[in-house]
Amino acid sequence: MKIASSTPGFVGADLAALTNKEGNLAMKRIIDVRKVELLGELADGEDAEEWWRKPWPPEEMANLSINMADFEV
Repeated sequence: MKIASSTPGFVGADLAALTNKEGNLAMKRIIDVRKVELLGELADGEDAEEWWRKPWPPEEMANLSINMADFEV
């Protein structure tokens, strides 16, 4: 509701496109943070290009979300 009230004149399709775009930006933010963390944890000899193959632990998956801050940027 907060998003709709902050976007006067938007119709349903506009709000759907906005939330889709913000979801994509949130995913990029989450993945970029994870990449930096995993690259910092690499042991000697590990391939830096393999960071994305590491599984997401359940506690990390539980914290994945899109929040209002993603819309306010």
